[in-house]
Amino acid sequence: MTGRFAWAQSSSEYLPSAGHDQSLTFEDTALPVDAGDMKNVEIKSSDKNEFVVAPVPFLNPSQGWGLALVGQYIFKAEDDNSPPSIVGGGAFYTEKHSYGGGLGYSGKLANDEWRVGLAVGKAILLYDFYGIGYDENKQGISIPVRQEISFVGVRLMKEVTHKFFLGIELVGADIQSGVETDLLPSAIDNDVILKNDFIAPNFKAERDMRDDSFYPKSGSLLELSANFHSEKWHDKTTYQVYKASLNKYFTLADFQVLALRAMMSDAQGEVPFYSLSMYWQGGDLRGYETGKYRDKAM
Repeated sequence: MTGRFAWAQSSSEYLPSAGHDQSLTFEDTALPVDAGDMKNVEIKSSDKNEFVVAPVPFLNPSQGWGLALVGQYIFKAEDDNSPPSIVGGGAFYTEKHSYGGGLGYSGKLANDEWRVGLAVGKAILLYDFYGIGYDENKQGISIPVRQEISFVGVRLMKEVTHKFFLGIELVGADIQSGVETDLLPSAIDNDVILKNDFIAPNFKAERDMRDDSFYPKSGSLLELSANFHSEKWHDKTTYQVYKASLNKYFTLADFQVLALRAMMSDAQGEVPFYSLSMYWQGGDLRGYETGKYRDKAM
């Protein structure tokens, strides 16, 4: 848990990640359609409010098979040109016996001048820890870790110029982690055994030029964040995590969109293992076991 939340604009906005990047991350879902049958049909945004419940099976190298159940209510206020707001919740269980759930709200108000959010949840995660840094990661030696996380977060962002938002997320979390073995390899220290509770601010800037927050076909999304942890705010150590990402979307043909993404992160200070940059964090560099490669920068 890095003390941050990703408030994505997706159709299953409050599904917690089943890996061990303990931020709230969210997976996109879509209904299967036959592009050939709908080739000449113009796609229009629905003006109606919708309630959706969907099972979401998934597979990843960290957790194996898993199943999530997602429910959400998508709505727009009358006489408001904001994109849809969402109230939703989700729960998951994985082949590795990790489980958890969360509830959340992502609101877009006053013709999208304000973006607000709230999230709360809890998860028990079981995964393998391979150490920190390339020298430890490349040895392929791991220990089983059990991590319990409870969190609550709020978000407030204000449009300061056209489609450019500034704001803050405030996150409170309680994290307990330990090892599921009596034998610790010499290559891996005992930094994974800890108990920590904290409140952490995350300052954010966002430029959202996407044509649609659910299924973008053009435009871009730029996000910058600076996450601060301090012993003054009840954290065990003082450190910072800085992130930048850019998503760009291009329409190639009907029902064909090319999406490009660039991302970087850097951590400074006495960073606990769960706040380090790692492969498959937030869905980046998929195909790797989450957290098998982790360090201060990515």
